[in-house]
Amino acid sequence: MLRQLTLLVCAIGSISFAQAQGCLPEGIALSTQAQVNSFPTDHPGCTTIQGFLLIGQGNITDLTPLAQLTAVEGYLQVGLNPQLTNLAGLENITSVGGSLGITGNAQLTDMSGLSGLTTVGGLMEVSENNSLTSLAGLQNIISVGSYLDISDSPGLTDLQGLEGIETISGSLIIRDNTALASMQGLAPISIGGGLDLMNNPQLMDLSAALGLTSLGGPLSLIGNTAILSLQELAGITSINGVLRVMGSSGLMSLDGLENIDPNTILNLIIVNNPGLFQCAAENLCTYLGLPENLANITGNATGCSSRAEVEEACTLLSVEEGKQEVAAITVFPNPTNGPVMIRAELNGPAELDLLDQMGRLLRTARFPINAEGPVLLDLAELHPGAYILQLRTNDRVDTRMVVRE
Repeated sequence: MLRQLTLLVCAIGSISFAQAQGCLPEGIALSTQAQVNSFPTDHPGCTTIQGFLLIGQGNITDLTPLAQLTAVEGYLQVGLNPQLTNLAGLENITSVGGSLGITGNAQLTDMSGLSGLTTVGGLMEVSENNSLTSLAGLQNIISVGSYLDISDSPGLTDLQGLEGIETISGSLIIRDNTALASMQGLAPISIGGGLDLMNNPQLMDLSAALGLTSLGGPLSLIGNTAILSLQELAGITSINGVLRVMGSSGLMSLDGLENIDPNTILNLIIVNNPGLFQCAAENLCTYLGLPENLANITGNATGCSSRAEVEEACTLLSVEEGKQEVAAITVFPNPTNGPVMIRAELNGPAELDLLDQMGRLLRTARFPINAEGPVLLDLAELHPGAYILQLRTNDRVDTRMVVRE
C-alpha cells in the first residue's frame, strides 16, 4: 500500500511538473473578461503556452489573471480591445517565440506590462493604439526575429522604450505616425531587411540610423516632409534594393547617401521633392553612368529634375574635381534663431547668396571672405525653415543648408 501511495504521489507530481512546463499546444483565444478571469482555474500551473495567445477582440479590461504566464511559444496578439488601458498581468512573460502584435487598442496608454519581455522570435508590430504616448516598457527587448513595425500611432513623439533592441532580422518600418519628431530611443546595430520611413510629417531626427553600416533590403524615405538632412544615414555603405526618396519637401541635398555602394542599388527613385536641387553625389553618378541601371528622377528642383539633368551635374562634378580645391564653408550655429557665423578659407573674394527652398534669391553679400575672420549673417527676419547658402568664387560654388528655427 505504501509503495502504491508513493507511486501515486510521484505521478501527480509529474503531471504538475508537465503542466508547469507547457500547456495549450494548439493555443488559446480570450475574447471576454470572464475567459481571462477563469484562466488560472481552467489552466492551473500553466506557465508556458506552447501555441498562440490571442487576447481580444472584446470587452477585456484587466489582464492581471494571466500573471502566471512566463512564455508564449507561438504568437502573442493583443488587439481590438477598446477598453483596455494597460498590459499589467503580462509582465512575467520573458519570451515570445512567434510574433508580437499590440494593435488597435484605442485606450491603451501603458506598455509597462511587457517589461519582462527580452526576445521576440517573429515580427513585432505596435500600431493603431491611439492613446499610446510612450513605448516605455519594451526596453528589455534585445532582438526581433522578423520586421519591426511602429505605425499609425498618433500619440508617439519619439521611440524611447526601444533602446534595448540591438538586432532586427527583418525590415524596420516606421510609418504614418503624425506626431513622431524623433527616432531617439531606437538604435539597432543590425537590420537584416530594409529601412522604410513613410509619412511621418513631423520627423526630423534620424539618429536611430547612426550605428548602421548596411541594410539587407531597400532604403525608402517617403512623405517625411520635415526631414531637412540625411547626414545621419552617412554610415550606411550598402543596401540591397531600391534607394527611394519621395515627397520629402524639406530636403535640398542628398548629402548623407554618398557612402552607399552603387553596386548595391537596384533602382534609384528620386521623385517629388520640390526643394531638392543637389543629387550629383559621386556614388549616384557612378550608378547613373550605366544606362541599363534603372532610375526615376522627376518632380524635384532645378538641378535634380530629371535623370539627364543629374547626369549633366555629374559631368560638371567630375570637371570640378580636377580644379583646385577650396575649403568648405562652415556655418555656426546651425540651426539658428537668428545670427550665423560663416567662415571659409578662399584664395580670393567671393559672393554669398541666400536662397529659399525653391531657389529664389533672398539676399547677396558682395564682399571678400577670407581666413582672417567669419562673416556674420542675421536670419532673424526670416520665417522658420530651411534656406540655402551658396558661396561663389571664380571657379567653384560651395553650398550649405542653414535652418532658421
